[in-house]
Amino acid sequence: MMTNPFYRKKHAATGLTTIGQVLEIATFSLAEDVSEENFMAAAEASNGALITLPGFLGRRLAKAPDGTWIDIAEWRDEASAKAAAEVFHKLSQAEVFCSMIDLRSVKMSHHHIVTAG
Repeated sequence: MMTNPFYRKKHAATGLTTIGQVLEIATFSLAEDVSEENFMAAAEASNGALITLPGFLGRRLAKAPDGTWIDIAEWRDEASAKAAAEVFHKLSQAEVFCSMIDLRSVKMSHHHIVTAG
């Protein structure tokens, strides 16, 4: 039996009814002297690491006019998102990408999806 991707459940911590999936949102700036061209190549290569992680559903990377970046990954559930956050930077396809980020600027959060369309 296939699971409905829009299965709704009550999230214990927030009391919200969610559809299960989680967005992991990371905002950051690039490290000093990192070119956008090299960073984009490393980001593309790091997609190879993401697709190997259980529960990964998709990713979007965007840049704001002030030069800050946002990396949004969608995960099947919170456990998958948190497990991936523990190992992503250690995967060979992600090491260069992670080394190009100013770690002091990183802010990461997880958000339960409550509706999708």
